[in-house]
Amino acid sequence: MSKMLVTLLGLVPSLISSTIVFSQTWPKNFKVDDGKPYVYIDFDHLGERKSADDWGSTHGLWLRLRNNCRLPITVRALDWGTGDPGAALPFEVVPYGGISGPDSEQRKKMPHGLYADFATLVTILPGNDFLFSVPADSVSKYWYIQIRFDFEFPEPKENKSAPSGHYEPYSVADFEWYDIPEARRPPSADERVLPPISLPNAGLP
Repeated sequence: MSKMLVTLLGLVPSLISSTIVFSQTWPKNFKVDDGKPYVYIDFDHLGERKSADDWGSTHGLWLRLRNNCRLPITVRALDWGTGDPGAALPFEVVPYGGISGPDSEQRKKMPHGLYADFATLVTILPGNDFLFSVPADSVSKYWYIQIRFDFEFPEPKENKSAPSGHYEPYSVADFEWYDIPEARRPPSADERVLPPISLPNAGLP
């Protein structure tokens, strides 16, 4: 028996042991609804909105960030200041890669996300959701949005400050064009126009 085979066989018990330990320590019922992601964005409605500036879209997409896990999550929220329902959450517009992504002309029309230096920290409890809105053109067939959220862990018994430069990792939730119910999707203004294809005559009259 080769030395490599003996080494591999020696690793099997430790791998089995690690799998058993992992399955025993993984929290049970971490999700409120096991059939859905632990945090996700759900479609609410499309409608007219008041623009917060002179150049923003007057078509809005209202969404709900749903906390489907047993831990509270936090987001940074702002007031659009327009009187419309729902808050504003900082978000990023992310283009798809490859052939699914925008071409050079569509990139010129791709909107920017929302960034904020100052915002209110909002806690979303397990099983609850938070209504927010974005300009409708923030989601298309060629780009989608991402919302950042953080887990809210219990305060440690001993309040020791974290070492400098060490922070809890954060997560993001995506919302895509195909998450909008098909019957409710608005006409897409960013359809890609393909150039006509010239086929050879192939000797036909």
